[in-house]
Amino acid sequence: MRLLDDLSIFLQQKARLQYHAGAFSLYQSGENPDSVLVAQRSEVLEQLGIFCCYLGRSEIRDFYLQRRVKQNFLSLEYIYSGEFYIRNGDRGYLGEAGDLFLLHRGMDHDLMFLSEKKCRKMGMILYGWMLPDLLKLFQLDHVDVIHLPDSKRLDDLFDRIRDTLQNAVSHASCEQNAAYTFGLLQMLSNVSKTEPLPPEIARILEFFEAHCSEPLNIRRLASEWGMSLPTLNKRFRAAVHMTPYQYLLRLRLQRAAYLLQTDDWTIKEVAELAGYRNPLHFSSEFHRFHGCSPREFRKKLHSF
Repeated sequence: MRLLDDLSIFLQQKARLQYHAGAFSLYQSGENPDSVLVAQRSEVLEQLGIFCCYLGRSEIRDFYLQRRVKQNFLSLEYIYSGEFYIRNGDRGYLGEAGDLFLLHRGMDHDLMFLSEKKCRKMGMILYGWMLPDLLKLFQLDHVDVIHLPDSKRLDDLFDRIRDTLQNAVSHASCEQNAAYTFGLLQMLSNVSKTEPLPPEIARILEFFEAHCSEPLNIRRLASEWGMSLPTLNKRFRAAVHMTPYQYLLRLRLQRAAYLLQTDDWTIKEVAELAGYRNPLHFSSEFHRFHGCSPREFRKKLHSF
């Protein structure tokens, strides 16, 4: 995996609208990959706290771009061979064999193939009202990419979930789907934790967790930690695949989503507890990240 400093390689590409529902839009350009897909939705599946409803393996030989605006699901993209470009919000990557990307909901993403050599990849889509909490529990809510050189366990879970989708109206099959999807997140969490963070970055993450609701000046903090801001950004991006500001922003907005699960606080109080002194700025940032306003997010949670 290589982190890209310049996102223009994505932004200069044009694509046609293929699908639109609510805040989510899907655009596409180029040749469709050779793919084997399994997709299934049912009332039984959608009652579950977590489930996988889409699986696909693709072989890509020609230019291809898929642009997702305000994605409303978690997407896992695994590279078997070749190279594949990924834009995850405001971060760009060149994915290589063994890289597994987590494309989080509420964000904009680009999936693009430009290489002369074919790329083989896997895609999975996860839904469920428990998904945000499980990602936080497994410490995957801030993870963009995991290196998984041996795909055997991932392939095994892929095949097991695929089998459950053959009978997605059966309660037993759907419950197996949820169990395998939960196991998939557990496996990814275990792999992610085997990649040790540098001690100074681990301390910074702990600081952000403890103080994210407070006004923080990243430049001043960098100085207190004995680094210039460019040095802090470079070390942080190398370890966490985003800048300290991006991490702090995501942490605050994930915390806000957690607080909105109950009616214990008003929207203004949630904004303050998440580190925002201006409720309008909070609502704007929340909408940009989660794809809906805080009030709409709370209403959706209460609909389950």
